[in-house]
Amino acid sequence: MRIEHLRKEPGSFFVRAGHPLATGRPVGLREVWSYGVASVRVPKGVRAALGRLLRLEPGVQPPLAIECDDVEILKNAALASDTVLAAPDAAVEPEIASGALAALIVEGLEPLFSEMGVVSLRGRTPSPMASVVIARMQALPPTADRDALRRPPKRAKPART
Repeated sequence: MRIEHLRKEPGSFFVRAGHPLATGRPVGLREVWSYGVASVRVPKGVRAALGRLLRLEPGVQPPLAIECDDVEILKNAALASDTVLAAPDAAVEPEIASGALAALIVEGLEPLFSEMGVVSLRGRTPSPMASVVIARMQALPPTADRDALRRPPKRAKPART
């Protein structure tokens, strides 16, 4: 087996425009979880760490409101409800740029990252679809270039009359 690491992708918690947490102020992780969190499958180690941050009993892992491998379904759920979306930044760039989703600033939470890569058998070439995904991942701008998407938009100063 061969693992080709493609990139380290930052992620965050996102809410729809108009969500009660979409104020631009920092929020606590417990407050985030109180609205229910939608995410792809979360590794046990990450869930255990979240459980500790949420101050749950030892061994108790925080439940997800929605757990699905299809990010489009998760985005639609967040856009249509008060559910909080946990996702890689790249997955929500269009919704952030349009203002449909906003990134939350979560107090006391270290930056979140997903390791993106491709697993294949040694000596085998990737499938055509895997080749397309690899090319698209490699074509993405470096994550530092996309950090501006995470910052709240600057408000225009009112004109003096």
